[in-house]
Amino acid sequence: MEKKLPSARLLHKLFEYKGHTGKLYWKPRPTWMFADGVRFSRDQNCRRWNSRWAGKEAGVTRKGCGQVIVSVFYRKLRAHRVVWAMCYGEWPKQLIDHINHNPTDNRIGNLRDVSHKENLRNCGLSQNNKSGINGVTWDSSRSRWIAQIMIDRKYAHLGRFACIGAAACKRAIADKERGFHRLHGRAA
Repeated sequence: MEKKLPSARLLHKLFEYKGHTGKLYWKPRPTWMFADGVRFSRDQNCRRWNSRWAGKEAGVTRKGCGQVIVSVFYRKLRAHRVVWAMCYGEWPKQLIDHINHNPTDNRIGNLRDVSHKENLRNCGLSQNNKSGINGVTWDSSRSRWIAQIMIDRKYAHLGRFACIGAAACKRAIADKERGFHRLHGRAA
C-alpha cells in the first residue's frame, strides 16, 4: 500500500520556500512532530533535530539525474513536486517539467505540470547528436543534411538539404507547427 503524500499545509510547516532561488529550507519543528525514543525524550529529539537542521537547505542532489530529493518523515520526495504542492496547494497531477532543463532550478516559474508526451517535447539535445541541431542528421551516402521529426513514435521525413541552415530552418518550422517548447533540442 502506498503512503499518502503529505498535505500542502504540512509542507508549509516543514519547509520555507525561497521563490527567487527555488530552494527549500527546513523550518524549526515543534515538539509534537517527534516521539519519545529509546535514548532520548520527545523534547530532546526535537532540540537535537532543530539544532542540526532548522534553517539549513533541505535536500540532496541525486547523482545521475541531478534532481533534488528531500526526505519527509522517512519518505523520499522530489523537491520540484514539493515546491509545486506548496505553491498551488495540491500535488501535481502529471509530470513536472523544468522548462530550462536544469533539474536543480525549482523556481515556480520554471516548473510546469505536463503529460509525458508534452514533457518529451521539451527534451534537450541528445548526447549522440553530431549536427548540434535536434532532428538534423548528415546522410553521407548522398552528401546531404536530412531534417526529420518524430510524430507518434514514428519519424516523419521533412527533406534533404545541401545546407545545414536550410535543414535546421525546416525542422524549426516543424517544431513550431507541432507545439514543441521553444527550448526543445537546446543544450541545457
